[in-house]
Amino acid sequence: LQDYFVTFEIFCSAQYGNANKNAWSAALGKFLEGYISQAYTGLEGGSMPWEDLKTTLAARFADTAQRTNKFLNLFNNLVQDSNESLLNLSMKVERIAKQAYPTFSQYYLDVLIKNKFLAVVPEEVFDSLNIALLDKDLAAVPFEKIVSLAEKVQKPTPKTIIVEVAKAASAVVIESDPIANIQAAISLRPNSGAAPRINCTHCNRPGHAQTSCWTLHPNLKPARNSNGNFSGRGNFNNSTNRGNYSNNNNRGGWSNNRGNQGNQSMVGRKCYACNDFGHMANRPYVPYTK
Repeated sequence: LQDYFVTFEIFCSAQYGNANKNAWSAALGKFLEGYISQAYTGLEGGSMPWEDLKTTLAARFADTAQRTNKFLNLFNNLVQDSNESLLNLSMKVERIAKQAYPTFSQYYLDVLIKNKFLAVVPEEVFDSLNIALLDKDLAAVPFEKIVSLAEKVQKPTPKTIIVEVAKAASAVVIESDPIANIQAAISLRPNSGAAPRINCTHCNRPGHAQTSCWTLHPNLKPARNSNGNFSGRGNFNNSTNRGNYSNNNNRGGWSNNRGNQGNQSMVGRKCYACNDFGHMANRPYVPYTK
């Protein structure tokens, strides 16, 4: 600092003259930077007499052993702070190194700064720089170029992108009617025709629903007459209903063609085309006419 004051006085003597040296105090603020500039501003150095300003600044920034040891400790424990960029880290290393080693020549100070910077950068950055500078003399590479290379090889921290998932609208489920009430499946039987087939959900038999199932509602089952026929369906031997099955003019005499079936198996047979008893679909009912 004392050497700088000597150089500054020579400049001011040639620029402003020696008539009013106290005016040099205001001019000094244009050339200071860093901690000395901050101290100059705090002291309001522009209004101080020149000799008092020189004495105050020289005492505050004297290279004492205590001050040097303080910066040596900072330099030895220097690390990269959280979220600190490599550029800011390089400037911090350079500033503390100059204060910790004030007696070093510029050549050795530059080498010290480069080595310290490489020691405190992240490990992946150091590995990349070590490869890039493998065949080069570290002393010949400018410190600014090393910092620029470090910024290029540093991998950017991936940003976590939070995707908000909209809540799905609740689906409205429309339940269908019970199959037993709307079933319209066509039977695969050859005598079914195109009539819808209804299965009882109780006994699982076709031809009726659960509400008219005989096993659940015995009172719905029609009574049989003395001949074994269902009442209400007529006597199949009575010619007034479907004709006398013994009459060959209608369906042929059952007694002559198939044996005596008048009051036997044909009574319980059911046509799947018309859901009526007494005949099958391959022998449709033909009303008796005289």
